[in-house]
Amino acid sequence: MQLEDIVQSVIDGKSLIAQLPGTTDQALFDFMKDSGFSSRHELMTVFEELLINAREHGGGKSLAVFAQKLMGFLYFVIVDRGPGIHTTLPRNPHLSDTKGKSPMALIRLAMEEGITGTSVVGRGVGLYLLSDYINRNGGEAILISDGGLVVQVRDVSMQKKSSHPWDGTLIAVKVTA
Repeated sequence: MQLEDIVQSVIDGKSLIAQLPGTTDQALFDFMKDSGFSSRHELMTVFEELLINAREHGGGKSLAVFAQKLMGFLYFVIVDRGPGIHTTLPRNPHLSDTKGKSPMALIRLAMEEGITGTSVVGRGVGLYLLSDYINRNGGEAILISDGGLVVQVRDVSMQKKSSHPWDGTLIAVKVTA
């Protein structure tokens, strides 16, 4: 199954993969355990950080997590209807080069280590850890926010204007299970 199909199905409200029964760390832990991953597996850390990001930056608006193990792959989608990366990233008073940048450029910036929409030290690792994991272990990731879309397949990433309307942020991942 293609990750783009998963993304489109979530956007259409007819997800091809299961929605987790909650957006808690416990729901995520249970899913990962049932999928054969230990709580110490680095992918668990990546997903936990993405969940923290969605809670922190999503404004508590329509947070949902979809995840399923299918045909040897693990699919994971986290969505929120918050303000989006283009709004939260410029809130960091330590970032001076966000004005006038496209949504795609801001997504790419947010994927760098330590770049966050807050001034809290130690944050800004979720998207970086995701990108690093995909780069080192293979797989795919799609990030959509405010009309911007970044696709990463292994160590190659591309950006374009999204044809998928999404208010907030959507992150989809496909990795070998």
